[in-house]
Amino acid sequence: MPALFRSPLLLMRTAAAAALLALTGPPAFATDSPRCLSDCTPRIGIVSAFGAEADLLLAQLQQPQAWTIEGKRFTTGELEGHRVVVVLSGVSIVNSTLVTQQMLDHFRIERLVMSGIAGGVNPANHVGDVTVPDRWAMPMEVFWNGDEKLPSPCGAQGDVSCLGLKLAQPDGKAVPPFALQGAGSSVQTGLFMRETYALNAANAPAGEYRFDYPVDPAMLAVAKSLKPDLQRCGPRAKQADGSLDPKLCMKTQPRLLVGGRGVSAPVFLANAQYRRYLFDTLQAQTFEMETAALAHVAYVNQVPYIAFRSLSDLAGAEAFDADVGAMFASGLAEANEAAVTLAFLKAWQSPLTSVSTKITGADSGARKVKALVISMFGPEAEPWIKPFALDQAITVPGLSPDYPALRCSADDVCLLTTGMGHANAAASVLAVTLDPRLDLRQTYFLIAGIAGIDPAQGTLGSAAWARWLVDVGIAHEIDAREMPKSWKSGYYGVLTKGPGEKPKLEYRTEVARVDEALLQKALALSKGVALQDSPQAQAYRARYKTGPAAQPPAVVQCDTLGGDTWWHGDKLGQHARDWTKLMTDGAGTYCTTQQEDNATRNALERAAAAGKVDLKRLAVLRTASNFDRPHPGQTAQQSLLASTTGATGGFVPATQNLAIVGGTLVRDIVANWAQWQRGVPAP
Repeated sequence: MPALFRSPLLLMRTAAAAALLALTGPPAFATDSPRCLSDCTPRIGIVSAFGAEADLLLAQLQQPQAWTIEGKRFTTGELEGHRVVVVLSGVSIVNSTLVTQQMLDHFRIERLVMSGIAGGVNPANHVGDVTVPDRWAMPMEVFWNGDEKLPSPCGAQGDVSCLGLKLAQPDGKAVPPFALQGAGSSVQTGLFMRETYALNAANAPAGEYRFDYPVDPAMLAVAKSLKPDLQRCGPRAKQADGSLDPKLCMKTQPRLLVGGRGVSAPVFLANAQYRRYLFDTLQAQTFEMETAALAHVAYVNQVPYIAFRSLSDLAGAEAFDADVGAMFASGLAEANEAAVTLAFLKAWQSPLTSVSTKITGADSGARKVKALVISMFGPEAEPWIKPFALDQAITVPGLSPDYPALRCSADDVCLLTTGMGHANAAASVLAVTLDPRLDLRQTYFLIAGIAGIDPAQGTLGSAAWARWLVDVGIAHEIDAREMPKSWKSGYYGVLTKGPGEKPKLEYRTEVARVDEALLQKALALSKGVALQDSPQAQAYRARYKTGPAAQPPAVVQCDTLGGDTWWHGDKLGQHARDWTKLMTDGAGTYCTTQQEDNATRNALERAAAAGKVDLKRLAVLRTASNFDRPHPGQTAQQSLLASTTGATGGFVPATQNLAIVGGTLVRDIVANWAQWQRGVPAP
């Protein structure tokens, strides 16, 4: 197999990925490749600032596993049926930023939860209340002016844009600066709040300035529905005789308060005047040192978040009442905080929550799937998730630990990610087809993955529907330095005498053909679709000078070759052409090279023999992320290196074009299911 742009090592080359996105801009279905440097299981990330806040959550974690990353301890496991990872960030904006980004880099985080304690800002609230703000801001990101006048370094009043800054205007006008009140006078600080700059895949390349970072609406709606069992006395308030120590109980019953603005800053607030200023100008509800930083990181990475904060005191209060001591001494802060977080997890029905389908026979209420898209690794899967609303997950025993669940939509479209290579593909596909919770007897299967391409048949970003699936790995091999001089290649058929002699196909997986009616329907639906491209890919393909390689990407029909070896070069490329012709009796035209398709089809064939699937309902789509051989003036090694480092520019267009081209078929199946259910509709 040539150097397809699909190596797990390559996913760790974040600089190359960033360069690709910068060159191409956000495509129609813009997504970032999941990093998950340590674990790719979809999880909810839970961040707390210090130990007591997370201890109760860690104590209830099922199947815990510790990961130490640059000294930080991340613990994975399950809470209330959700796969989670819990980490202590340490106190402060800086620690929260660093650890949240570490979590997103090393784990596949689909939702973030901040859980901890905070100081109250709204004087109407009480110690022990648990707040859930609907947005978070950083009011101490400031422009420090020399006086209380609106700064104007760039000309107009309030204009600081020439400095790369923007004053905060949460209510349409700049927030007046804080003034310290003295005996009969005030001291102006000149501290004008600023908005922070945020750049993500959705707003690139310009980015934007923001003051507030909104909480995820769906998560907030669940929070509003909660009725947690909040205690007035902490666990340590219970005395030896079973009675409660009144000194360790709060005077008022704690409440769950949802809504309003939370604020964070890199300071411990013990100034009553500034606390009142925050309430008067921003109507802030709570103040602490971490959540707004997490919110900023979540926004940049486009990950939904929410934060739960128990009030430990009234920030900067002139006098602390007995409830503050009771809050900490009794353990009530962490108990109530954990209660709300666990109640939220229990109530949350998210893409991470496995569908609770009892395992029964396929004839007794099993889920009928209309279309199952089969991808091999994360970047091939990502472009399908949002456009097709794949917001349910069904954990299937036997799937890859990296991709343990199907993702499905309300329209009964599902996505399987098998893991790369023959073995992963066969094992995962067979596991899904044998799961009795799924009825796949009328399901259409679409293999959708990236590949290397023959420059005589297509170019970077091209999408090829295959008629023939040919396995190149089942063969004899003699080292080219030892083969007979008359041979073109050291590869030849098993139990044959040399190249050019067709083997007897005794493995029964060497070659297969897809259903012609389905192939023609897929071609007709997708033929004129507009494909993604990139300036980098355009520049690279121009080096091939002539033929399809030098042309813009297109939808084509040509055949695919599978094998676990990542081969590359003109001589092996010619062998691929010759082998395809030999194995298809001259009918096939080699086009794309990949690792999995014959194995996937073989698993489906086994399932078909068991009456689980209809093998005629399989389509195969491969999009080109790289060429399988060099351009003129380039060596095979240089070409391979260009493919594995992202220099071709084909990776992003190829992954996006999977959903663009394959999506035409899937959408038609769903929209016209009454026809497709019976078989491929007539032209």
